[in-house]
Amino acid sequence: MSSSSGFCNKFIFDYEYFEDNSTSLSQRIIYPINTDKKRLKLKQVQQKSCDLSTSVPPYLFTYFNEQLPRRLSCGQDHWGLYKRWKWESRIDPNIQLTTIQLLQEQTGFKISRNAGGSLKEIKYPTGGSTEFNFEPNKTWVSYTAYNPNQISQVSVGYDGNQNTQYFSISFSQSVHKFKVINSALGGNAYVYSPGGTISVPAGQTMEVVQSFTPGNYSIGVAKPGASTGNGCEVFFYDMVPTPVQENRTVGGLRIQTITNKVDINANANITQFGYFDNAGKSTGILYSRPTYIQYLRNDLVGQVGFGGVYPNNNDTPTGCLNGSYLVSAGSLRPLATTQGGHIGYNEVKVSNSGNGYRFTVITDQITGIT
Repeated sequence: MSSSSGFCNKFIFDYEYFEDNSTSLSQRIIYPINTDKKRLKLKQVQQKSCDLSTSVPPYLFTYFNEQLPRRLSCGQDHWGLYKRWKWESRIDPNIQLTTIQLLQEQTGFKISRNAGGSLKEIKYPTGGSTEFNFEPNKTWVSYTAYNPNQISQVSVGYDGNQNTQYFSISFSQSVHKFKVINSALGGNAYVYSPGGTISVPAGQTMEVVQSFTPGNYSIGVAKPGASTGNGCEVFFYDMVPTPVQENRTVGGLRIQTITNKVDINANANITQFGYFDNAGKSTGILYSRPTYIQYLRNDLVGQVGFGGVYPNNNDTPTGCLNGSYLVSAGSLRPLATTQGGHIGYNEVKVSNSGNGYRFTVITDQITGIT
């Protein structure tokens, strides 16, 4: 930056890296990769004369120091946001899972609250500063939770009996959970249920959720290779549907407070941001929800059929191929939108210490809906 009088200034940008040297890559990545460990960050900006004879103090940028995992880390939540937990996907896309099993796996994800890499503070050449504080996103949701209610417990094999034994179990719900504990000695434990056979290796405990019609069933349980003191136990549960309405944490962060100081000795001016209506409900609108199961379908197949396998569209009216579906460890649909992120807020309360507050309300200009 210069003038005709010979005045010349320049701005010098100083960078460094966030670096993760402790998180290992997924075992599915067989090639040695290291370039994903680093992420660029701005450390400071300083104004100097072009001959470097004069300068002013720099703008300093500091960041939250929680670990930010490498870019190829599987430590992500539903929306692909990085977490501070080391984690690898428990769902293999090659494994066919039932809808209930998949939901059980996916709801075990930990939602990202990681502020690592986010801007924490800016210090100005004048001595003032701006500090940022964040909190997790929340949205108001209505859903059905399935709570386990134990209805029976049986054990086999501890007396040395290796034959399949049958038990009459009465199920009152449509969704059920089986917890199988198999002792270390002997073979696999087997549970023969209306939802399919459950096989549990020796020395392991497994919980399986199945869906079938309520009623009385004869359930077979076997422990081949059982010996005295070594068998298996099976716990039976009805998964009772319970309607839930609550503010639910979703991935990512929102600004909570911004603290400004004109100099190091000045009183802080704190701006606070609120995201709840008068009833205590979050005003967050979730634009995108992950999709982990998708039927294989095609509009053309629905219109004309599928060749020799399905010669006319009477067999494939919706375009779906014999109920085939895909299962993915990540969302099959993109979670980015024209809004930028996966969540937005239609009402935000902005208040300043000692200076009142104001509401920012977003209105749909087409429908007029607030």
